[in-house]
Amino acid sequence: MYPLYYGIPGEGESVHITSCANSNVSYKIQDSNAEECKPSVDPNNGRPIGNQCFHKPNEENENVLSSIMYYYLLPNANNFCDNGDNAHNDKAPTKQNVLCFGKSTWEVVEQNTDFKETKDVGKTTSFPELRFVQEEDLRIVIATDWTNKMKEFNRFQAIKEAANYFAKDQAPPGTELGLVAYTNESKIWTESLKTVPVSLSFYELASNTQSACMSCTVKDCIKVLSSSGKSAAGGSIVMVTTGEMDKKGVDTISEVLEKEKVRLSLILYPASENANPDLVKLAHDTKGRTFQIKEKSLDEFTTITSLLELHQAFQEVIRGNSWEASDIPVTIASQSWAGSVKNIAFEFTVDKTVRKDLRVSFYGRDLSDPGESPIALSSLKLVDPSGKIFDRSEIVNNRYFTVLGFNEKKAEAGQWKFSVNVRKTTSYPFLLWVSAKESSEKRAITANVWLSTEEEKNIGGLPIVYVDVRSGVYPVSNAKVETKVVDSSGNEKSFQLFDNGLGDPDVTQGDGIYSRYLTAVSRKGWYSLIIYVDDNNGAAKFLKGLDSDQPCCGSFVPEDNAESTESFSRISHYGRLYILHDELNGSHQPSRIIDLRVINLDELSKTVTLKWTAPGGDRDSGKGSYYVIKYFDNIYDARNQFESTGYDANPNDSLLTPEEYGTSQQESFLIEDSAWKDKVVYFGILCVNDKGRKGQVSNIVAAFLRSFPETTTVEEITTIHNITTTDPNDKEKYDSDSNLYLILGLVFGFIVFGLLVLLIVFLYFRRRKWKAERGLDYKKNQSHSENENNTNFHSNHKKDKDEIFQLPTPINYPENTNYVQKQINTNLNDVTVHSVTAQDVTPSAPNKNPSMWKHNSIYETATDSDSDVLTHGGKNGLNGRFDFQLSSSPLNSSLQSINEVDLPPKFPLPTVV
Repeated sequence: MYPLYYGIPGEGESVHITSCANSNVSYKIQDSNAEECKPSVDPNNGRPIGNQCFHKPNEENENVLSSIMYYYLLPNANNFCDNGDNAHNDKAPTKQNVLCFGKSTWEVVEQNTDFKETKDVGKTTSFPELRFVQEEDLRIVIATDWTNKMKEFNRFQAIKEAANYFAKDQAPPGTELGLVAYTNESKIWTESLKTVPVSLSFYELASNTQSACMSCTVKDCIKVLSSSGKSAAGGSIVMVTTGEMDKKGVDTISEVLEKEKVRLSLILYPASENANPDLVKLAHDTKGRTFQIKEKSLDEFTTITSLLELHQAFQEVIRGNSWEASDIPVTIASQSWAGSVKNIAFEFTVDKTVRKDLRVSFYGRDLSDPGESPIALSSLKLVDPSGKIFDRSEIVNNRYFTVLGFNEKKAEAGQWKFSVNVRKTTSYPFLLWVSAKESSEKRAITANVWLSTEEEKNIGGLPIVYVDVRSGVYPVSNAKVETKVVDSSGNEKSFQLFDNGLGDPDVTQGDGIYSRYLTAVSRKGWYSLIIYVDDNNGAAKFLKGLDSDQPCCGSFVPEDNAESTESFSRISHYGRLYILHDELNGSHQPSRIIDLRVINLDELSKTVTLKWTAPGGDRDSGKGSYYVIKYFDNIYDARNQFESTGYDANPNDSLLTPEEYGTSQQESFLIEDSAWKDKVVYFGILCVNDKGRKGQVSNIVAAFLRSFPETTTVEEITTIHNITTTDPNDKEKYDSDSNLYLILGLVFGFIVFGLLVLLIVFLYFRRRKWKAERGLDYKKNQSHSENENNTNFHSNHKKDKDEIFQLPTPINYPENTNYVQKQINTNLNDVTVHSVTAQDVTPSAPNKNPSMWKHNSIYETATDSDSDVLTHGGKNGLNGRFDFQLSSSPLNSSLQSINEVDLPPKFPLPTVV
């Protein structure tokens, strides 16, 4: 999609390196075997042909000052391409030009909100100062609502259990952890930062307050983060709250967080539909996460589900805080069963990248009490791939919750089995959660999730979901990545993410970043996202880069050095988001096509064949309603004035419609004769959906439309075919004042004339030889009829149908027609045949209308006066039994013909080059 070199249509076979530089760059060009390579391009569309060549700039390019984004190793390339001295090449087929509609890197940088209010951006003589820093250990303060609402359904017990589980087992080693509990009058108590593992002391609820002062709490959290003598900057606040807060309070918190450079993450518990979306946006702006605990309560208790979701929320919160994932558990599997289930059996895979600290946790209510337990505790079993059975341990066991589990420091890779027998029905669900940490021998396969930022208003408020699947620095390609979207009513929708490099939204195929527009959201409101990743039935691979110094990467990451991931699975919780915009007109606009390309030009048929990948009708889902395909005289009209300028490209198939998203399509388009004038035209395409919404204009591609030379038809003396030749002098332009050119033209003309005469003579004798070989015997029957002006002849004599010939269609004959030639026996000395009529006399013929044939009087000489040529051409050809009648002059001429002759069926039109 983004070739390493290209040609400019109309400039012949000249090759240009795909780059952006202020002056010419010298290169070393080799193939994949480091051998010398000569790149070549198609002069009509500029695309590379033949073996792929690779280029590398030579080190001596000291005069090249830009662009640092093209090749940063050039010694003096310290500038971006722009519209000034470091001119941007907006016609090169680069990813920058395609995705940014021809804008330079610097133009895009200047439009960012970071520089919106800045004047003279980049105009400085100072050099940046680079400092290399190492990430500090995490510093986190848990701030939890301790008002009356936490007494309901014993929510405070779930918070205490989850916070202590985080402090003891989930937080990475070296993490410093503090605690603030708050009401409407700020804190009830605080705990200073302590290094994990640590046990957090929660006081019992004593407050009777109904609301909390969250802005006061944030200020207290800043004090805790600063208690060790360090700045609060770089620290994180994890706030457990309902999120019910007015705008003034949100603004106050925003000012504090921005000043102190502290990250805010939210755990909305219990989840409230009245949570302020501005508070969620604030967490997003500080690079924090938001998680929703959708509570279902039974009797006076919150269900065990709330505890599991709190455990998962705390685990995912820290994932966004640390660059290193080695000490953060990843979720391998998660499963739930209704309390009415008979027995439970479940299998999961432990892959080689996550064998450390395997934890299998089974959640339920009062499972440790044999008298009340709905399951048979003795049947609780975990078996590793070798058949070893593990003993259970109690993770949490009190009158509110019971979590039974298995811990293994270095688990065996492979398929594990979990099972338990259920003794009686219960109203509470059973839950299983499996997590582990990175192995010492391999980097863990992780799945990190994020959404497009709020700055992307061009997508109408519709977020893009991104999931980065990798093992350390190696991307994982060909994985199966699925997102489940849950709305506030509990309705679920699932859809698959793609790593296809089609550009809208996924930029590069095989880079391990899977993406998709969040079209599953149908209205304004709250949504939760859960990501499921697996090895896609063994298709997933680690891409470990190229074995050579070949450049990487354009639209895809090469698989030169790939390795199978083997079987694996991951579950990642993004958390909660709030969609600010209702769906527009029932759908969003179609996605953009960025892989449009010219694959063929046909000067004879005046067609250009284009190929592209079908966009979705609703962003990257479904299919569109129809395409708008146009061509233009210049690239800027195509990019910037697509709808108001240009010419419609008419498809040969008038029923051309978009296919499903991701389907490859191609079509030939008829281009007006006036465009074929040795000039370059530019093609673009966009898709329109069934709601009339238009997608963005595709990438623009160029094609060189050559003039087709004028032709002159010379009819030869033969019954085989007519010969069409092209006079080579048609395009010569002579200077009338130059005698030399005149003489050369005359000499050349005589030579051509002589060659044509020789050709005619050759074909004449060739025909005579052919006729002799065929042994054609034409019997002569003469019939005389005197008429003052003409003679009409109708013979009832039937001839052999070998006298009907199918011949190549002459070059100047109308296209898409069949061509039949009939040879008749005549005595044509000084006789002119005016017309020939063929009457269909087939018994089953639908009609008897005569069909006029064309008489080519090209053979009327005394030396061979026994034959003539009659031709007929029609879209459907002739086929059947026909009776021929001739009309001729002068009077008393003898004619001989054939009637009731079986013509062969129609035959396909031969290709004429």
